[in-house]
Amino acid sequence: MLFRSNHLSFDADVYHINFQNAYGSYSITDTTKPDYGDSYYYATPASNTLGFEAEGNLFVSHGLSFNFNGTAGQAKYEAAATQTLANGTALAATPVQWVAGTPNYTVGAGVTYQDKNWDLGFFNKQIGPRWMDNGSIHEATQLDSFWMNNIFLNYTMRRNSFLDGSKIKLSMNNLFDFHDVVSLAPGASGTTAVPFTPNSQDQLQLLPGRSVMVTFQLGLIRREK
Repeated sequence: MLFRSNHLSFDADVYHINFQNAYGSYSITDTTKPDYGDSYYYATPASNTLGFEAEGNLFVSHGLSFNFNGTAGQAKYEAAATQTLANGTALAATPVQWVAGTPNYTVGAGVTYQDKNWDLGFFNKQIGPRWMDNGSIHEATQLDSFWMNNIFLNYTMRRNSFLDGSKIKLSMNNLFDFHDVVSLAPGASGTTAVPFTPNSQDQLQLLPGRSVMVTFQLGLIRREK
């Protein structure tokens, strides 16, 4: 669906995607086993992604605009039968469960302002909760939603010189310096009964801290004789 007018643009769609996923791996973390450290591969079940997405932009006046976007949906593995690895380990049958790292929603919104040589913008994005796998065990643990907030200020040089069109850009990412956990790789194997137990070997990926960047974009405009 698409709509456009002088001040508003909006589009939305519904999607359904079937994925034939690549093989997964299972590493032996029990130091008492003879195959400690070895990795075994198994067929990851196919998954189905179904959802809705939309985005729009509203131009108010005098260079002021608001924009928004969002998604809502689900991405789940299909049910899978029991599998037996090369070392004899049996992987239990799995029901329909969430695909690791896929949020059930995302929301974004921003505001931009333009006035002569200046451009200012502020954008924020929320990523919804995500389930994480532990080896072949799906939905082992869930991570909380998190926000990202970015701001920028640009100045465009228009002085009737050879630098016309050049820009001085100031940007700040993760404005409020959040450090949420965005991904997790469990360090210890789990079971169907106890899929995840916090461990010192867990590998966490955190949202990068606040960063500030100043750049100069050179714009050369050819003068007409």
